[in-house]
Amino acid sequence: MISCLVIDAMREERAEITELLRYEAAHLSEDEWNMEAPERKAQLAAALEQEYDMACLDVTAKGMLLWTEQFRKKHEKAFVLIIADTTIPPTVYLKPSIMPTSLILRPPKREEMQKTLRELAALCVERLREKDGGEAFVVEERGERTFLEYSKICYFESREKKVFARCAAKEYGFYDTLDHLTEILPDYFVRCHRGFIINQRKVTKILLGQNCIELEQGMTIPVSRSYRAEVRKLKG
Repeated sequence: MISCLVIDAMREERAEITELLRYEAAHLSEDEWNMEAPERKAQLAAALEQEYDMACLDVTAKGMLLWTEQFRKKHEKAFVLIIADTTIPPTVYLKPSIMPTSLILRPPKREEMQKTLRELAALCVERLREKDGGEAFVVEERGERTFLEYSKICYFESREKKVFARCAAKEYGFYDTLDHLTEILPDYFVRCHRGFIINQRKVTKILLGQNCIELEQGMTIPVSRSYRAEVRKLKG
């Protein structure tokens, strides 16, 4: 799980940042995200005691510069995005005691804000993948990277001159070949058809008499004659 804190004195801006972060998080990975956006100052003391992977902090509100320094002291490895405006000199928040990862200057354009949040969210996902030992498949499409935990991938399908990684409720398309994937995927991913590679750990039934395999979520995948021997081994 990735935990994010959003503190912004401007309610509409806070809501927009949270909305954009949820959108980017959903497109970046299948990981769960915990989003917290406290509205009251009384909640800030409690926030200092929680663990966060990233934080979007408005330093224009009274007392927030000092609070941000306290946050950084307790969260040395967190990615911190500073929200500021031209009334505050950059030297006030661009310093070692805060060490911001990124910056949003008011008034921000939505496209620029979304791009900044996307980059920050991607850093969080990449760090999580490294922490988990690289147990993720990286989908790269049009310059964007999506991290999919192997444990959440049901199968890969080749169609329409692309490959699609299917998770429980969503699929991700990219350019590659199944032949190449068989070389780089963990050994519990098994080829069962010229157009499919399945996650063996998702198999619920093997129905060779019907030339198919059933996976979790009620998914049915065909088995071709040339791969029946490989599929038979799964029964053991």
